Amino acid sequence: MKKRIWILSAALVTFSFTSLPFAFADNTAQDLFNQGQKAYNQGKTQQALSYFQQATQADPNYTDAYFNIGAIEYNLKHYPQALQAFNKLLQMNPSDQVARFETGKIYQQLGQTQKAITAFNLIGPTSSRYQTAQRSLAQLESRGQKTHRESITKSPSPDLSSMNTTTEHRADKPQEFAKGFFGPTGLVVGPQGNLYVANYSKNTIYKVNPFGEKELFASGNGINGPVGMAIDPRTGDLYVANHLDNSIAKVTPNGKISIIAKGLNQPYNVFLDQKNHTLYVSEQETNSIAKIKLN
Repeated sequence: MKKRIWILSAALVTFSFTSLPFAFADNTAQDLFNQGQKAYNQGKTQQALSYFQQATQADPNYTDAYFNIGAIEYNLKHYPQALQAFNKLLQMNPSDQVARFETGKIYQQLGQTQKAITAFNLIGPTSSRYQTAQRSLAQLESRGQKTHRESITKSPSPDLSSMNTTTEHRADKPQEFAKGFFGPTGLVVGPQGNLYVANYSKNTIYKVNPFGEKELFASGNGINGPVGMAIDPRTGDLYVANHLDNSIAKVTPNGKISIIAKGLNQPYNVFLDQKNHTLYVSEQETNSIAKIKLN
């Protein structure tokens, strides 16, 4: 089993990148990883970081190398770089609870309290980091309550005589969660907690993780004016209404696109009846509902 860096020493020797070799044509990713471990154990932090980075170049799916990059960058207080490494790992293995916990620590350091709370809440009770995550949550929530109490104390008392006594229930003020889309239409949440967003204007589907960080999920042939979407929580398959070419596309969790139905009339919204393995699709042009039986 590959070895991860778990505890980082505060006193490590720093080396200049310019003195490091960058061409390892005959070395495998495993060789580079092992050299990184050796350099790290010798206190050569920058050299170890370089080896681990080259291991990911040789093997882009080398999760333990990404973990070690994140751990070293965190120790160097390079928090954005550490977050990038851990998030890359989580894209490949969303169930890695230790990496998820590390993102929570990073968000704390960056002062992004709500994202830290979200990360710690995703740590399950079977994880070795569960108790620590719960303590971190309690601290963060306690600070939030204290700040709220202080703001109330400092605020001037309202003039009750001028207030309307009618009971009114209001939702929380909207907050920006993610941006940079192109005509966003359909939204659906997948079994891993990721949000999928249909971009009508660009014929693409984006995936947004619980922290608001997005990546391109599906594009190209088979996505044409996406609007409504539905997702099967058992398989992770995404069903997309293509408004512009009157079809329904299926996108697998790895982004593979296929057309499962044609000949609709401006399909708009999609609903999945899981029990009966059936899709229901609203058709704008004919003011009707289509029924599609899935295999």
